Amino acid sequence: MEKIELSCCDLILQDINLTFFDDSWKWLPDTSGNFSVSSVRRLWESYSCSDIPYKHFWNNFVPIKTNFLGWRAVLNRLSSMVEISKCGITLSSTLCAFCGVEEETAIHIFLLCRWVKEVWALLECWCEIKTSEIVSMEQLLSTSHSFLQTPLQKKIMHAVILTTIWSIWKARNDLVFNLTVTSPGKAVAEIKATSFLWLKNRGR
Repeated sequence: MEKIELSCCDLILQDINLTFFDDSWKWLPDTSGNFSVSSVRRLWESYSCSDIPYKHFWNNFVPIKTNFLGWRAVLNRLSSMVEISKCGITLSSTLCAFCGVEEETAIHIFLLCRWVKEVWALLECWCEIKTSEIVSMEQLLSTSHSFLQTPLQKKIMHAVILTTIWSIWKARNDLVFNLTVTSPGKAVAEIKATSFLWLKNRGR
């Protein structure tokens, strides 16, 4: 038995070259050997998303948690009622908390629910975000706004959309966990206030 184990050790160590230098860690996906978030993203995209044209834009005008929520919504990795039920957890209902008519999925929560459509309609009056022809989260977050001319304007609009997604999800959680009902008008008022606060403090 000892001879077998020794042979296995020899096999494992045969490609290892010992030096007089101190041991160190090296991150192979980056040519510099140093770890970086950008190298992880490139690695992830090359292996996991080679067939997906959408690339998430991380907007520093809003907090990381808001960017992350938008990214998870695109991937349909939010804890919606439908996704929770897929994990084998028994729920009394998988219907949308807002409308109680359709099943709660990410696309329904943020685009298709009648409550959410009222929110987007009010926002259209404020900043001309048009969602009537948008059919996916990828399209919502990567749509090019033809009426915007500069990269800064597009980045601000993207930040407002991310803030809207954040506020909708917050209103949904308030309803599910606290039984607190938020009207579309109140939600839009919060979106405006939060957008102004984040852009003022982070958009410098």
